[in-house]
Amino acid sequence: MMKVVDYIRISAPVEAVFNVVNDYEKWPEFISVNKKVNLLREKNGKRYFEVFHEEKKGKVIRSECIRKQCAPNHICFVLMNNKFRHLSGEWIVAPIDNGSLLISIHEYEVKVPLGIKFIADLIGYFVVKNMFFDKTTPVTLREIKERVESVVIKNNG
Repeated sequence: MMKVVDYIRISAPVEAVFNVVNDYEKWPEFISVNKKVNLLREKNGKRYFEVFHEEKKGKVIRSECIRKQCAPNHICFVLMNNKFRHLSGEWIVAPIDNGSLLISIHEYEVKVPLGIKFIADLIGYFVVKNMFFDKTTPVTLREIKERVESVVIKNNG
């Protein structure tokens, strides 16, 4: 299992950051890889979504995502699609001087044919981490930061 952790400082209160992170259905309005998010159902504190996100230029893939608030200012999720054997993560918002720290944690295992299972970690590291998480996670964090800060400025303006 591979783990990727990244973070960004945001000049906004924890509540403002958490509200944007938690409002998953609005992510396609400002997250460039998320093309559509549909709430399918809510049950036992969990929210089930159908998500369409851009994998490569023009190629959109469908995933299912289960999200729940696992602690104050802390979202846990599991994402299921045909690319990953396992993909789970967390969004944590913590107070810092003059704002908030948004932490992104992703744990994943790539689906590979049984005959090449021994190289799954290499594939996971070199292909998925370097080409996916190292590129999309920082962009997503920046896009969330921009959205939060614009909402705070709009509400205070």
